[in-house]
Amino acid sequence: MEQMIERNVIDFEKWKKRKDTKKINAGITANESTSNGNAHQNENSHMWIMAMVCIVCTILAIIK
Repeated sequence: MEQMIERNVIDFEKWKKRKDTKKINAGITANESTSNGNAHQNENSHMWIMAMVCIVCTILAIIK
């Protein structure tokens, strides 16, 4: 069980790093696009999706 938690923590760290780079890329593209508030809305829905994925993964990890 402890090993699984450790592996999940490592995976989470990797995911966080990847997410940070994605966020930076998203910021760059958002700045490049015209600031009509559209880019921000997209980012928001993306955050929602990521949160849902995170919650589902956590639940699955607990069930396992």
